[in-house]
Amino acid sequence: MNAIYLSDDQRQVLIDLLERELLSLQKEIMHTDTRDYRRFLKERERSLADVLQHVRAQTQTAGAGQPSVETIAPPLEYQL
Repeated sequence: MNAIYLSDDQRQVLIDLLERELLSLQKEIMHTDTRDYRRFLKERERSLADVLQHVRAQTQTAGAGQPSVETIAPPLEYQL
């Protein structure tokens, strides 16, 4: 497991970037005709969504009186 220590502001920037990238990926998936590339994009989307979920969970934990520390596990490996 890898740990990344972020301030509250840095954590919010990371959340914003991940959300923006997920929206961008969803648009690209809709406009992709190549099956293999679409599969790659969907796997990337799942990985980013996993990271975003971890960051949001840590944000809620930090807001509940816990230390303001961000721990992100490496994304799960998906098989093609």
